[in-house]
Amino acid sequence: MMMNFINFLNRRNFLIKSFNNKNGHYNHISSFRYTSSSSSTLANFNYPIANSSIVRHTMDGLISLHECLNIPWFLEISIITIMARSLVAFPLTVLQRKIMIRYEALRPEIQILSKNLRNQMKEEAYLLGLSSRKTEQIYRKTLTREINRLIVRDNCHPMKATLVALFQIPMWIVLSNCYRNFALLQPDPNDVKIMMAHEQLQHEGLFWFKDLTIPDSTGILPIATCLVNLTIIQIHINERRRNNLQDSLFVRIFTNSGRLISVALVPIGLMMPSDMCFYWFISSSMGLVQNVLLMNPKVKKLLKIQK
Repeated sequence: MMMNFINFLNRRNFLIKSFNNKNGHYNHISSFRYTSSSSSTLANFNYPIANSSIVRHTMDGLISLHECLNIPWFLEISIITIMARSLVAFPLTVLQRKIMIRYEALRPEIQILSKNLRNQMKEEAYLLGLSSRKTEQIYRKTLTREINRLIVRDNCHPMKATLVALFQIPMWIVLSNCYRNFALLQPDPNDVKIMMAHEQLQHEGLFWFKDLTIPDSTGILPIATCLVNLTIIQIHINERRRNNLQDSLFVRIFTNSGRLISVALVPIGLMMPSDMCFYWFISSSMGLVQNVLLMNPKVKKLLKIQK
């Protein structure tokens, strides 16, 4: 049923253009539109981001790079994604691993500290006649202060481990909107550069998705992206199990949320242009490659991220 829906979208999504050699510009006859109500709702919800200045500037940069390199769009999307993940995201991932290893290494020391502090507080509460509630308050406050001291000592604050997400999420959102705008002739359907990029995307795809401006009628790209993301999540789970680490409530919520988002992106991807889904797939695949590399003992030793 889903495949029939996508085929219906493909038949309804069309753009007719002609190139006027005398005037040297494109004549826009008909604009590309999504016909499904869900796509229209999503487009309206996302409009402030898609029309933002950072997305517009990034689109200009992508067009300029395409003119400079003179390569197919599928190859440009791949190169940009691989370079961004390799030159920025990968070093941040390595830093994240080092921070989390140092943080996890504090657990035994924190457990001993907690036990000793608990015994000490029991003695002081008995001598000073403190209530159980007051004793617990003092215990928690003192323990938090000591844990913060250990974190500062080993330079392993968990918030530093969010650097990867702080880079990857905005980049993912911006580039996704750029490729989507190219396919939908947005934010200005009369912009000559956007029209040219759209025209090029129509025949600079790869394999079964030659036209990057329409959804992948086979559904392979969004489904493959989902499987890659779920594999990455499972790798992290297995890594924690190998290190005998117990999952906190936050970790379990984060893991299950990641699974839910990965699956939810499939129906969304089925309605999105192929250039956007192809970017998702390349980005996730690079993440998988990086995670597999960081499982290798030799790579860990080389990057000094072993325990």
